[in-house]
Amino acid sequence: KQAIVRRLAQRIAEGTVPDGFDGKSIISLDLQMIVSGVHSRRHFEESLENITGSLQMPGAAIFFVEDLHALAVSKPVCLLVANVLKAAMLSQAVQCISTATQPDYQNAIAKERWLEQLFQTVEVAPLDEEQTMAVLQGAKGYYEQFHGVTYTEEALRYAIFHSSNYILRRNLPEKAIDLIDEAGAQVKIRRGSWPREINEAQARLRLAADRHQAALSAHEFETARYYADEEKKLQEELQQLFQQHGLAEIEAVTRDDIEEIVSQWTGIPLASIRASRLPSKEN
Repeated sequence: KQAIVRRLAQRIAEGTVPDGFDGKSIISLDLQMIVSGVHSRRHFEESLENITGSLQMPGAAIFFVEDLHALAVSKPVCLLVANVLKAAMLSQAVQCISTATQPDYQNAIAKERWLEQLFQTVEVAPLDEEQTMAVLQGAKGYYEQFHGVTYTEEALRYAIFHSSNYILRRNLPEKAIDLIDEAGAQVKIRRGSWPREINEAQARLRLAADRHQAALSAHEFETARYYADEEKKLQEELQQLFQQHGLAEIEAVTRDDIEEIVSQWTGIPLASIRASRLPSKEN
């Protein structure tokens, strides 16, 4: 859900949005932090005024409140926060984006009709299998570095295929991503622990990769280039350590590993899952 809003923020920065979004700033409100620090309605109103007042133009704030519906039907202090946001939106002082699953949204608007009145509903359909494959191809590098594994093409395709057939109460791409994550963790455990210096080198590599990605997301390209070079150096250092210890650097996550996790999650016998095969044109 957050990825949709992050992409909108990127498009605003790139200038590829309709005129109504020009010059807008998207501000993510951390509800847990806000609620813990709220002492009174006036206190929260002042906080909102300080945030919006710091912007260059009046009305330039778009607040992103993940799962605002949960505030509207929650404890009194949360209801206070929801009511202040409601008043700010009614006065057109701010705009607001929130996210919810379809069942949560339907449950919330049944109790709080103002949610339906103040928000324009935009339904986002789950990704199809080919779109999910593109997501997995983009995400697998992170999980490969995190778990110290590699994923075969077949493992990714079966993660999508089996999650679609057997994990029915969740949507793509989330359930397929969780599946490859869990399979990677299982292979890592099965392989056993590395020597301490290898673990430390992997931790440095993950940190450099995270900082590289954060810099790209923030459009800080000089910083991103620095961490890209750092990643390359750390990867070379890691390969040398594996050679020194006579260890295989990477173990592959295969279709078998994916199917073991599906069996564990669903209770379906492994033999039955392995009998299910991708359509021949995709094999």
